[in-house]
Amino acid sequence: MKTESDRPQLSIIVPIFNDFELANHFCSEVVSTFEKYFQTYSLLGLVEIIFVDDGSLEDNFDAFSRLKLDYPFIRAILFSRNFGQHIAISCGYEHAEGQYVGMMNVDLQEKTDEIPKYLDRLKKGDCDIVYGMRRERSGAISEKISSWVFYLVFNFLTGYKTPRNVGTMRFMTSECVSRFRMLSERSRHLPGLEQWLGFRPAYVEIEHHEREEGVSSYTFYRRLKMAIETVIGFSDFPLKLITLVGLATAGAGFISVVSLAVARFTMLETLPGYLTTISTIILLSGVQIVVVGVSALYIGRIVVEAQGRPVWVIRKIVDN
Repeated sequence: MKTESDRPQLSIIVPIFNDFELANHFCSEVVSTFEKYFQTYSLLGLVEIIFVDDGSLEDNFDAFSRLKLDYPFIRAILFSRNFGQHIAISCGYEHAEGQYVGMMNVDLQEKTDEIPKYLDRLKKGDCDIVYGMRRERSGAISEKISSWVFYLVFNFLTGYKTPRNVGTMRFMTSECVSRFRMLSERSRHLPGLEQWLGFRPAYVEIEHHEREEGVSSYTFYRRLKMAIETVIGFSDFPLKLITLVGLATAGAGFISVVSLAVARFTMLETLPGYLTTISTIILLSGVQIVVVGVSALYIGRIVVEAQGRPVWVIRKIVDN
């Protein structure tokens, strides 16, 4: 680790997955922004960009090596396979050396010229991490709805208060990053971990733009998978819920038995109900399957964590 005087002022973590073609434009935008901000013609020693290639289909080692010739302040970490965006960002935090550290996506839906807002807010010293609040989220209506539903459910189940229009880009102090390095779990949702760690937040208003090139790798399936893993990782409410469902079902069964006993002893006529019986069996079977399924998700999480495997595996590094 470098000494305080040798450390860059800013580290930017950028996860990459099958969209290396955007990296060159991203670097040029960083240069344009920070040559003005720092009033210099060289960002070397002031800014570092850490690209984390999360198992792209193409081997981008040579491509990153060529890119470094044009932008010597970049570094690149290439995973052996796809581990997930939040793990890629966590790996970047592990290697970041800047006094301030942040992450943003390579697609520039949140522009680099917004970054000075984050840094100026951090330098006031009354917060640990700064988020961007989108004036309006761009993109497909399905993405907007799924994001809104996710944060609504996540906040309800965990008790956290994550704003639903918070942006992806965030910047924090190096002290915050050192706390991230203490975490060891494999399944990660960074906004949830940030709240769990207790960082003091602040917010700046930003614009959210359409993706300039390419297509997002976040399919509906990947969003759904992340949502399930996040809820399991941060809340035991589903376990409490199935307990309540079990108690309610048992209560309904008890009431049914009492009703039949009363009818029997008071000589009331009772007609056999085939449809009712079948419906009850199907309902109870469905409840049992849901209970077993939710329990299995938590047990699977315990197994994965108990294995103690590395959170990520690095195949190559482009540095010096």
